[in-house]
Amino acid sequence: MDKLKGQIEQARAQGNNARADKLERELEGRQALLDQALKGLQEFGG
Repeated sequence: MDKLKGQIEQARAQGNNARADKLERELEGRQALLDQALKGLQEFGG
């Protein structure tokens, strides 16, 4: 996830907002999956 955040920062620095926006959506999707997995783990005593 840190690598993806770095890519977003780099794209913004280069003025490539379209790419940065796309990467941010990808990051949000990955974070949502991670949050869901952690929630499931907590529910089942992990």
